[in-house]
Amino acid sequence: VESRNLGKLSNNTIARMVSKPNKGVKSRDTHWPASCPLAGEEYFISIGCGNSTIHWALHHTLTKYDTQQNLQPVIMWKTPHIMPEDLDGNEANVLARLLPRKLQQYFFGENGTYTKEVAEEVSKNRGFDITYYIISSNDEQAACIFRLLESVPSRVFRMKGEDFYSATEGRYDTMGIDRCACLKGSSTIFGFPTLVIDGGSAITYTAMDAHGHIMGGGISPGVKMRLKSMNEGTGALPFIKTEDILRYIRRALDEKRPLSTFAKNTEEAMIASTLNEIGAHLRHVIRIWSEKVESSNIKTDDEEVKPDKTIAVTGGSGEIITKLLQPNSGGIVELANDVKQDYVVTWEKTLLHIGVAAALLSHVKKNYEEISEKIGGKKQAEMDPLTHKNLIGKRIAKYFDQAAEDNDHMYRGTVDNMKQTRGVLMFHVSYDDGDKEQVPLDDLQAMITKYELVGEKKSSENIKKRPREKETNRYVGARIAKRFDDGVVYYGSVISYNDEYWKIKYEDSDEEEFDIDELNKYLKFYKEQEKMNRK
Repeated sequence: VESRNLGKLSNNTIARMVSKPNKGVKSRDTHWPASCPLAGEEYFISIGCGNSTIHWALHHTLTKYDTQQNLQPVIMWKTPHIMPEDLDGNEANVLARLLPRKLQQYFFGENGTYTKEVAEEVSKNRGFDITYYIISSNDEQAACIFRLLESVPSRVFRMKGEDFYSATEGRYDTMGIDRCACLKGSSTIFGFPTLVIDGGSAITYTAMDAHGHIMGGGISPGVKMRLKSMNEGTGALPFIKTEDILRYIRRALDEKRPLSTFAKNTEEAMIASTLNEIGAHLRHVIRIWSEKVESSNIKTDDEEVKPDKTIAVTGGSGEIITKLLQPNSGGIVELANDVKQDYVVTWEKTLLHIGVAAALLSHVKKNYEEISEKIGGKKQAEMDPLTHKNLIGKRIAKYFDQAAEDNDHMYRGTVDNMKQTRGVLMFHVSYDDGDKEQVPLDDLQAMITKYELVGEKKSSENIKKRPREKETNRYVGARIAKRFDDGVVYYGSVISYNDEYWKIKYEDSDEEEFDIDELNKYLKFYKEQEKMNRK
């Protein structure tokens, strides 16, 4: 999807899009436990709508056995906003163009046909629909996403602030849903206290104290907004593009010469002042937060415990902000010598998505506990192997990303044994291709249910061993350059090869995959850029 300005929707249009009945998408708002991932689902997707881009993440599904260490997304990607004119009856094709290549195959198969009918057939063979969780304060984009996901079998929920925190935990009515999700992600990773700085179109910060109570936060203009306001509010100051900002920053880092506080050209003066203001403001915020956190130290019987102070930075300009908050401002701008730093700053691109997964995990566990209390003795029954002896010999089915030689992603097998492992009842499964796996009861029940949906292969002759992934060093280490929709040229390197696709890692740590045509295109573009830079 090309990057274009989002056409404004009228209130009537939005109302029609939000309220329009649909057959493919089930539900809208979260209602627990109905909104939890369903038994049999292997993945779910979280979607964060920013002011200029949409951030997507694919997660493994969650069960009561999962812990906070299982919350990292499998894959993340970002896309431009969806245009209303794209929703013209060909939504399946639009959705396919928003997905990474391997997920296109996961949703629509490998024949390159992107229609609702194909998606329904693939979902039926897979044995489960996908659940989507939307984090958005943008009603227009949320409405567009709901419409878009009508093109595939799915459940779609728009999460609310109360899904993450209650009012007694300090959440206030006007607190943005994205800030709730990022705070949940940070507190899940780093514990309490925590401070989250989100560098988007606006820069926000949200604080939590050592007791897990939300302290509040603040909002100020982001990097591009500050520079744009200077251009639009004056008659002489230039418009500074994103690539110009990055060029000045790269030069400061490469030459180990920070941008001067007393600049001698207008562009550098605007950029240096903007970055200095942001850095100084956020250091002030951190200092005040630190003082408040330290004043409420957690006391034990022996001593006072001074809490760790970790600041989690996320958002589009998060990497720049992280550098600004490092000692010596990361070498980007000049910093006075008397500035002391007694905290750790870390850049975490996945905060929002981890926050969604953490909120879901809490609801999954809560639902299980409530069911256990109602039934009484369920946990003890689950732990008794005799209770589940009848599952031995049952046929199961499970979807794998790697297809067999007949292009079937669904693998069948048989339950052949069970035993308790560290207090958890585990079942041994032998697949028809010879592979083996141990799974807990919840997963096994989902696999049995899936088998009941898909049944056996049409012909036993089609049962073949899963092929091992190909490996090659061709092009690995080569440099590429790509101009993205925002006009900025990003540089990266080829880091691996798998199944006819080369994985690219950019200098800002983003990743994507190229086929051979794309790879040759951006290898050539890198050489062209290098020639221009030498000139």
